[in-house]
Amino acid sequence: MGPRDLIYRRPVALGPTVLTWLTDAAIFGAFFLILIVASSVKASRHGASARGAIGPAGCILAIVIWQFIGTFPPSAHFTILLDRYLLPLFPLVLCLVFYALRGVRIWAGVLVGLLAALAFYSVVETRNWLVMEGKVWQVAEGLHRSGVGYNQIEAGAAWDGYHTYDQARLKGEHAVALPFQPWWLWSWDLPIDGTYVVAMGPYPGYHVVSKQEVSQWFHHDKVFMFILKRDTPIP
Repeated sequence: MGPRDLIYRRPVALGPTVLTWLTDAAIFGAFFLILIVASSVKASRHGASARGAIGPAGCILAIVIWQFIGTFPPSAHFTILLDRYLLPLFPLVLCLVFYALRGVRIWAGVLVGLLAALAFYSVVETRNWLVMEGKVWQVAEGLHRSGVGYNQIEAGAAWDGYHTYDQARLKGEHAVALPFQPWWLWSWDLPIDGTYVVAMGPYPGYHVVSKQEVSQWFHHDKVFMFILKRDTPIP
């Protein structure tokens, strides 16, 4: 959950098989909800006044469609739709779903259980991400205090951008060619040479300087934050 902008990212808590099942279930559920909402919108339009009103469901659906179209311009730079722009649509979609299910008996226990499971997962993963990101900054800051310059530390998009972007623009510095080229370095033109890398695992061409355990709930194996140093000096 949340961005994982590191050279070696946070391990996935669930295996690929479980993720595939969840993805298939989400696709099936989305098609099912589309059918329900479409039927409800059609009924809403038939019950609308003769003045051309589209009905409450049609109005909400029109908002959702236009809001969805609006997610494309800010996502175009990344070539994919970002969840941060899709999440605001979730309450509107819920409104459509509840409107479509009006008159249908719903087991309150099942609904409360599903909402509780969703809330529990959201809280746990939010906590995991905050702890992980906090450890990135803690490790990178310790490395800087030991005498390593900001332009020598690659510690993910948030750290890199915060510590080097403004100075790079003032000094006219530009990105350096590296064996790896994460999107934030070339996109923001950050002059980081990658002498040291903060990552959650080893990386080719680098050796491990140190590692610290990161508390991550519901991960099968222990999770570590590594400080890596480049094997060969920057030419």
